[in-house]
Amino acid sequence: ASTSGGDQPSDLFKVSGCKPMGQCELCPGGKRSGKTACEETGRRQEFLCYEDPDIGGDDDGSEREVKYQSCKRSAVDEEYLMVSALQRIAVQHSDSYNAINYLLDNLTYLLSFV
Repeated sequence: ASTSGGDQPSDLFKVSGCKPMGQCELCPGGKRSGKTACEETGRRQEFLCYEDPDIGGDDDGSEREVKYQSCKRSAVDEEYLMVSALQRIAVQHSDSYNAINYLLDNLTYLLSFV
């Protein structure tokens, strides 16, 4: 299991018998929100952690606690990265398209120098 955005599996998930309860999200207030899980990246992911990870499960009566872990990319970050990549591709394609059209439009003129 991994956190959203291609992060490596969370330390909480690997060590403490915690289960992710949501995706990585932006912290209200960002890095300066005063929340420990937000200090590193300004993003956090919610986990449900069981007192005894071996018996932890839904409705089994074991003690559980909600904890937050810093994470790297939220869904908003992923959308931004995708849009940025698509814009770069569009610009590169646009430049190539314009260059080809310029060459085709001026082909006769350019061939007169050969």
